[in-house]
Amino acid sequence: MVRNDYAGLPTAEFIIPADAAEKTIAAITSAVSGLSVEHLTNETIDVFRIEAGIPASARDIDDEVVPPETGQIERGISYHKGCYLGQEVIERMRSHNILARKLVGLRPDGADALSPGSLIKRDDKEIGRITSTCWSEALGAPLALGYVKTIHAKPDTPVMIEGESGQRTGKVVSLPVRAKG
Repeated sequence: MVRNDYAGLPTAEFIIPADAAEKTIAAITSAVSGLSVEHLTNETIDVFRIEAGIPASARDIDDEVVPPETGQIERGISYHKGCYLGQEVIERMRSHNILARKLVGLRPDGADALSPGSLIKRDDKEIGRITSTCWSEALGAPLALGYVKTIHAKPDTPVMIEGESGQRTGKVVSLPVRAKG
């Protein structure tokens, strides 16, 4: 068992051999019966993760992303540790307070899902790309994570999202997203 807050809330992850999964899940479910504990599917965890603004490795963090752009500095970067690969670039970004892009939440108009890889535009210029998408129960609408140029990262900034199904308007939203009420 590994405790983590990957989904934006306290969670525990169990690493189980596939042939023991069914029996182990039944034993864990029995042990926590009556407690405020829920078994979450990967899809549900992904929704919580996106609503919390937590990037997923490989999907939201690839070779084009510099760690400070993810907004996860406190969780994964040490400015006090000894030398590591990329330290000079990261320190320069910190000391000059300059980021080329930022990970943001994006709320498209309408109810249709977005596609990862869709371009984000403003004034007919490409300003970023979408990396993860979901249907947000907190918003009652589609939600995406994506990287945009820092100048366009302010909440409520209007954007145009261009994907496989055409163009649609949307806006940058504050993260984490929380249910109303």
